[in-house]
Amino acid sequence: MNPKTIDKAYELKESLQNDPRILLLNEKEDAMSNDEEAMKLCYKKDIANDEYVEMLRLFPEDSQEVKKAREKFYFTKKEFESLQVVKDYLKAYQDIRLLYEEINEILFKDFNKDLCPSKR
Repeated sequence: MNPKTIDKAYELKESLQNDPRILLLNEKEDAMSNDEEAMKLCYKKDIANDEYVEMLRLFPEDSQEVKKAREKFYFTKKEFESLQVVKDYLKAYQDIRLLYEEINEILFKDFNKDLCPSKR
């Protein structure tokens, strides 16, 4: 790879590591990870998700078993996401997702045009 390209990639990496939005996301993630209630509800949500996936594997999508598991997952996820510490994390995460989409568009716009005729 071209040394100039490698240098620019490292500059981008360093810029991202020091970006206030990334630092905020890290802070919010730490706060969420250290919140006992958030971790309890996250575990509960993950278990409900696993059960839902298992029901999808075993039963037709319109079966009562799947519907019940989907509803349980929906409500446990909603309960988890209702915590302020989780809302704060998700907001910070959304900002980073948008940042990465913008970076992706800038870096790969010429490649995307070649691969996706609709973007020409």
